Amino acid sequence: MTFMKKAVFVAMVVALAACGKSEEKSSSGQVAAIVDGKEISVLQLNQAMKNMPNVTADNADAVRKQLLDRLVDQQVVLNKALEEKVERSAEVISSIEAAKREIITRAYLTNMVSSRIKPSPQQVKAYFDGHPELFSARKVYNLQDIALPPGTAIPDELKALVERSKGLQEVAEWLKSQNVKFGASSYSRPAEQVPTDALAVLKDQKDGAVLIVPMDGNPHIVKLIGAIVSPNAL
Repeated sequence: MTFMKKAVFVAMVVALAACGKSEEKSSSGQVAAIVDGKEISVLQLNQAMKNMPNVTADNADAVRKQLLDRLVDQQVVLNKALEEKVERSAEVISSIEAAKREIITRAYLTNMVSSRIKPSPQQVKAYFDGHPELFSARKVYNLQDIALPPGTAIPDELKALVERSKGLQEVAEWLKSQNVKFGASSYSRPAEQVPTDALAVLKDQKDGAVLIVPMDGNPHIVKLIGAIVSPNAL
């Protein structure tokens, strides 16, 4: 671990089984490391270990140390990002919400499988038929995206500009002239990873469309570069 050593004091209190040392307690449980006053818990470290392939009794201690170094470096960057309030940007908020949806959905489906809760064939078919945008007419969307701060009101002047624009450059220049902060990005996402409110708008749009789209209730201005039909069978 060499990243930003001069900028942070790291108090490492890892207790590997071979060492037989006791581990420090904290409000969140056992502490693996402290980075600028922020704790990395043993629970975090253990979870990271579970996700590592090919861990054996012979290499477990070395892998654990490498993972802790990685978590410490990550915490250093995270602390700096939080100081600069990076998590408040519209683009980051949108990405967090997308990741949250995917994690919660995966957890729910996992719980269903583990609990052996299986819908009837009729229920499955009804859901399939009722959501063609996710199945029979599923698309992968290639988007250019301007993410506006949450709660931003869209003035009539901006609405008119979006309606006549063929791209986002003019929109971005207008936002800059009005001192409106925004995040710009380009990405491809399958339908199931597009927010429900945005998918309701995008699914029937033609390639090249520029429009105002809500994503989890937050305003975005997007250009649909293209949408490739990629159906999922029942």
